[in-house]
Amino acid sequence: MHYLSSIFVKLAHAPALTSGFYSYLFCFIGLLPIWIVKKIKIPDRNTLLLVILGGTFFACDMALWNLSIIRTSASVSTLLANNASIFVGIGSLIFFNQKLPLKYWIGLFVALGGILLVVGKDFMHNQGLGLGHLMAIGAAFFYALYMLVTQKARLSLDTVNFMGWSLIPSLIISFVLCLVNKDPMTGFDQQTWILMIAMGIICHLAGWLSINYALGHISAAIVSPTLLSNRL
Repeated sequence: MHYLSSIFVKLAHAPALTSGFYSYLFCFIGLLPIWIVKKIKIPDRNTLLLVILGGTFFACDMALWNLSIIRTSASVSTLLANNASIFVGIGSLIFFNQKLPLKYWIGLFVALGGILLVVGKDFMHNQGLGLGHLMAIGAAFFYALYMLVTQKARLSLDTVNFMGWSLIPSLIISFVLCLVNKDPMTGFDQQTWILMIAMGIICHLAGWLSINYALGHISAAIVSPTLLSNRL
């Protein structure tokens, strides 16, 4: 889903941050009727704090991810963003005291090696560590934080309610970033609007509902490496 999103960002005739905002907005519009049918539940204070943190981390992840795609190739950005799996593993050890077996680390590095082989040729032509690369690494860090927070919040909140509440801070933060960066919010061609709707419904709504559901049943340390294939 992430790699598909990177293609949409590249093709859209809109600033990266604007694409991110509308991705959240169209996702929220698509989620709202589902949220109403499933019944909107107000989480307790501690869970709400986790949800706000999750939405904040997710907004930072997507903002840096989208900006990195514009500043470097989608392949190199994807490679660097996949470092999230390592951050998630370390975070699980530190925050959840979750002991990860040796086969987890072996599997993780084998998967990362496969990603490197796929995008290695492109990376060789972009060897200099530039701003786009640093943004992709930053996106990986925030992506890992998002997954760890989601795993914790999902213990007391269902998938749809977590997604709905976490989208609100994501929307606010992404909108403020667009204003600060003075990015245009209107005046785009039909192709761009279609791509931004597709990002919101296909990549964000469908993709992240699946991920958030998985994080309610499987640890982030296990979910994260499996998502390497979704970045291809």
